[in-house]
Amino acid sequence: MTDFKYLVFYARLRALKQSAIAFLLLTAVVAGQTAQSAVTVVIDPAFERHGLQVLSYGSAGFQEALTQILGSGAASSLGPLQPYTVIVRNPTPTPLAKVVVRYPRRNASDRTIDGTITTTVGDSASGSALVLTPDNRINQAFNSNGSIQITGQAVTGFVGSTIGSKFDPVRFPQATVSLDLVIFADGGVVGPDQAGVVGLEKAKSEVENAMLARLQDTSITDDDIGTWLNGLSAAEAPVDANKHPDLVEGYRIVLAKAILQFMGGGQGRTATALWLQDALAKRRPSGAMLYRLD
Repeated sequence: MTDFKYLVFYARLRALKQSAIAFLLLTAVVAGQTAQSAVTVVIDPAFERHGLQVLSYGSAGFQEALTQILGSGAASSLGPLQPYTVIVRNPTPTPLAKVVVRYPRRNASDRTIDGTITTTVGDSASGSALVLTPDNRINQAFNSNGSIQITGQAVTGFVGSTIGSKFDPVRFPQATVSLDLVIFADGGVVGPDQAGVVGLEKAKSEVENAMLARLQDTSITDDDIGTWLNGLSAAEAPVDANKHPDLVEGYRIVLAKAILQFMGGGQGRTATALWLQDALAKRRPSGAMLYRLD
């Protein structure tokens, strides 16, 4: 049976795809040579104040650290993705849970096209070093404590698949790499959070708690619960004027589908509520736990 944690992770990835923010590589091959956007790296001083060490391309020790963490083969396979890569070292006693990096790009018409990559770290050990690229497929493998295997050939394929498409430097001559947010496993958060991830996570937590409370409400009949869940699962998330989907409503819909799928396996309403309650209790941190360290 499909695990709830996987479904939530899949929902977030799907939301990223729908929002067109799965940003990968900002290079292209022009006239037989590799052209590259002019890259600016922005690292807020707050990260250092809270004990985090951040290395970016071109900074002292970056290449050495990248090779030490990944090995020479994997580091080399990143190739033209390296200018958009940051390394976050966490020597603090509290593990990291999630890291957000923004990749705003300025096109030839001087319009900024924003993009965000959110990497869920899970149970990374404190003191670990995270390698964060503009490709979440690579990030999940590199920062999985070995639970997700990826070959150098696969990395090269992921890098090459984006050249000349969404990240053509002719279309986007300027790019910024901005470490936006770090979330610790105890709920502490550091960073400017221009992407609004803290608010989104808190809203998702409210959705989870409200749906769990409804499942547990014995004044609502099983038939009414079924009608409610089926109605949600058949809906589509609303979009704004820029065709960006409402991520909170999208999450509500996917969560309803996950609950229906679990119930469809022969589980009753009580068992389903216990399953959801257990899944939410195990996740650290939940949106409700988030608090500012600054």
